Amino acid sequence: KPIQKSLCEIQRKVVIKKRFETTLSSIFLSLYDHENEDGDIVSVCWNGKYLIENYTLTKKPKVLELPLSPVGQNILTVYSVNTGTEGANTTAISFENGSKKEQILLYADKKYSEAIEFIRK
Repeated sequence: KPIQKSLCEIQRKVVIKKRFETTLSSIFLSLYDHENEDGDIVSVCWNGKYLIENYTLTKKPKVLELPLSPVGQNILTVYSVNTGTEGANTTAISFENGSKKEQILLYADKKYSEAIEFIRK
């Protein structure tokens, strides 16, 4: 489903790829290039504000701590700045949700971005 326009970016279609429920007050995410390091550059938006801009993805994970709001949406969106040499930008994201380890791939290009929603219970 398309979500409301983000304060970070308003020209691209953003679709929530997955929703996760959690009891945590904050979550630690690792972002990295999914397959080959090919020069993918991303900006990461959390709840309408950029956490990082123009970051080149590598195999070495970039760890981010995200405080979760107890009300409303908690949305993480990855925007492609540069899709590298191998087509669309593929950002791998992993995190622990309680005792369960999660991994998800978010795709992005110049017109489309995928997002994750966290719902705090």
